[in-house]
Amino acid sequence: MIKQLTILITAILLLSCKGEAEKEFEGVITYKIDIQCDNKEALAYYKNTFGSKVVFYYKNGDFRREFYSVDNNLIRTTIYKENANNNYHFGLNNDTITFQTAGIENCKIETIKSKKDETTILDLKCDYNTFKISNDTIVYMNYKMEFWTNNDIILNTNRFKKFKDGRYDYLIRETKSLPLKYSMDIGMAKINYTATNIDYSELKEELFNIDESKPLKEWDK
Repeated sequence: MIKQLTILITAILLLSCKGEAEKEFEGVITYKIDIQCDNKEALAYYKNTFGSKVVFYYKNGDFRREFYSVDNNLIRTTIYKENANNNYHFGLNNDTITFQTAGIENCKIETIKSKKDETTILDLKCDYNTFKISNDTIVYMNYKMEFWTNNDIILNTNRFKKFKDGRYDYLIRETKSLPLKYSMDIGMAKINYTATNIDYSELKEELFNIDESKPLKEWDK
């Protein structure tokens, strides 16, 4: 009887540990942004657009991205709402919130390379994946993505299945994780995001709310 109880308790503990290990990430990841570009005018444009830092908040399939300038001023914010499957964009001096659906598949994607434990970021071993994104008619939808991910920053397997824009659904399905580093090579420039801090914390739902007092306008491509 004692032996059976010991086995049962051990099994429960193992299942409990597994459940905790596989708990979906919730919290904040801060990335520094490094832009490599030989064209000075283009470099100035990219720095003005992307800034030098992005703060990424994630909770239950929703996320919020805040882009900051070199002098740490907020440039713009993007919120993704999983239920609506929309991205919402707004800046500090803009009374209108622009939204766009994430449900339109606007490119092809393929995995070029995968490698286990390729590097270490914030003392976490990261796997490496390279993806090629392409579109025969939309020029800016042709680029290479590199992802460095760790199994501790996992997402539920059903996340972002409807996020077809930029084939984010494919990226998450392949990596099953939020990246600790990712790079976009768009030809003229390479934009690198590298995590500098991870904050595992419970976030308030209000952080992902859209200000209903502001008018909504659909993204005009």
